[in-house]
Amino acid sequence: MKSRMDNVEVKVDEMAIDMEEVKSQLQSLGNSVDEILNIILSTPAPTASSTPAPSIACTDRKGSWTYGSNKEKNWCGWARKTGTAEEIANKCKQKELYDDCPKTCGKDGCTS
Repeated sequence: MKSRMDNVEVKVDEMAIDMEEVKSQLQSLGNSVDEILNIILSTPAPTASSTPAPSIACTDRKGSWTYGSNKEKNWCGWARKTGTAEEIANKCKQKELYDDCPKTCGKDGCTS
């Protein structure tokens, strides 16, 4: 019986040592978390750039090209021919000419 009691006491002592090790590791982990949190909180927030956004060149494509199954033609000239702003806008939208004809179609961000 004494031997069994001695074994139990040894096991209890080992568990106490293990618990101290766990406690020490948890404390170390807590310190690491605190350090990370301090780094995050002390890092300045990103700010908007003071550099203006790049502008898009406002130059229509030159020459003729085939659009879909349509014949080859200068599509920027075709869109411009009609004259009224509404008609030009409709043709640009219909044929999706904004990238090829940014000046004629008034593509957003287009600069002269």
